Amino acid sequence: MQKTGRLFIAAELPANLTGELAAAAKRLREKIGARWPRRENYHVTLAFLGETELARAAQVGHIISRAADGVGPVRVSLSELGFFGKQNDAVLWCGLSGTQPLEDLAGKIRAGLAKAGLPFDGKPLRPHITLARRAGVSAAALKAFSPAREEGTVDKITLFLSTRKNGCLVYRPLFAYHLGG
Repeated sequence: MQKTGRLFIAAELPANLTGELAAAAKRLREKIGARWPRRENYHVTLAFLGETELARAAQVGHIISRAADGVGPVRVSLSELGFFGKQNDAVLWCGLSGTQPLEDLAGKIRAGLAKAGLPFDGKPLRPHITLARRAGVSAAALKAFSPAREEGTVDKITLFLSTRKNGCLVYRPLFAYHLGG
């Protein structure tokens, strides 16, 4: 039985946003060579724990619940496309606007993880959705393929286990908290 796994905490996106992102990715795929994640893997990472004992998943769920208690659903909208890294080996992403409540929640979650002695990636949070990896991109090309400024409501925060199945990334939910619920 698996004792550890790659864990991360994420805000799940509503279907209208993942649909618009998938449409933008389809248009980009014709122009940009990259590794493209599946639509069901689109999310906004709030905290990346990395390789963690699975026995601690319940503790992480409790931390999420305490941090999110009293937090209502968050209205966000898709914004600009951008990339991290080098233009010939980049992570292509879509930004969001209206994320301050998610950023505040991520801060509370990260504080809870730190207090519990659970390691996580402490890089500053830059809310985004990864659209492609190992992409060859240019800023000019991205402007032509930006998604519509679709709005949606984020109402679920999930602890995921990241695994590979037949060479594809699969994100298995271990715990979910419904905002405002």
